[in-house]
Amino acid sequence: MRAETWAVLAGLVFVAIAPAALADTASGVSAYRRGDFATALRELQPAADAGDVQALELLATMYEHGSGVPHDDAKAVALFTRAAGSSAEAQGNLGTMYLLGRGVARDPVIARGWLEKSAAQGNPVGEFNLGSIYDRGWGVVVDRRKALDWYLKAAGHGMPEGEAMVADYYERGELVPRDELEAVNWLRKAAAQGMAEPQYRLAAHYFGGRGANLTEDEAMKWLLMAAGQDFPDAVNNLGAMYINGHVVPRDLEKAAQLFRRAAHTGLPGALFNLGRAYDEGVGVTRDPQAACTLFAIAAARGDAQAAGRCEQMSPPLTPAQLAQSRADAGAWTPGARLPGIEGMSARRPGR
Repeated sequence: MRAETWAVLAGLVFVAIAPAALADTASGVSAYRRGDFATALRELQPAADAGDVQALELLATMYEHGSGVPHDDAKAVALFTRAAGSSAEAQGNLGTMYLLGRGVARDPVIARGWLEKSAAQGNPVGEFNLGSIYDRGWGVVVDRRKALDWYLKAAGHGMPEGEAMVADYYERGELVPRDELEAVNWLRKAAAQGMAEPQYRLAAHYFGGRGANLTEDEAMKWLLMAAGQDFPDAVNNLGAMYINGHVVPRDLEKAAQLFRRAAHTGLPGALFNLGRAYDEGVGVTRDPQAACTLFAIAAARGDAQAAGRCEQMSPPLTPAQLAQSRADAGAWTPGARLPGIEGMSARRPGR
């Protein structure tokens, strides 16, 4: 498993409103929890109109995610604003909307104000996203110490994103001593809450030779869990393990299928691996032009191994084939059909 470079900043987060069923909104809360959003809307709207904070927050979340209602960030902002006078959760979500410019003009200063109100009440979303503000310098001077302090507070309140960011600092040895064991301990906490990235990072620690107190069985457990959530790096590296027969039985066709799954996301390494599979006929029927297209996409997305591979293929592609592969590569976007190979059947190893 090759070493990965981790982003300094994890994604901004919103709080998932966890309502305590009040008498006048109980049926709406129950409907929301079981995914019956039509009933939730019908039951919660009158309470929200009357200013019930819980109903306002739930309706805002429904509009934010388009759950049973048309997706409408502006309406979500309006509802969060009404609830924010007395709700730390609403304040955290409203601050995040301003920070991202969703449903409202992006304004890091206003965002910080709402997040500070939320964080002062111990809300982990406010704490984590304040850390993100200082980490990135959004409307403030970059201050890693403040960022880490806020991440630690969010992590202390059990937020997995905060736990993963604290692990990142221990991995880098920034502001704290470099400590693989401490990093692994924080990653375990985040991974146990279902976050795919920390699950993959735990596996990367072990298979990258930085196992700390991990075992192979635990590392594989986390890798499979991350791959099960379609985390691209996990899917790609699992494919490499099937190619090599490392820890799992060698299965070339399964490897190619996994490379394809990860390649759809635009992951450069997966595009390169899938290109190599088509170039060498590993788990798929050999197709040099499809391989060239995949190499070209991977190279455009920053994979150094893929650069120049089309010109090195044997036998060489014709100028027309090279031009077609480059045109297909230039038009491709993540999530789209992979040019030249979608719908083709994989061959079984040895055929």
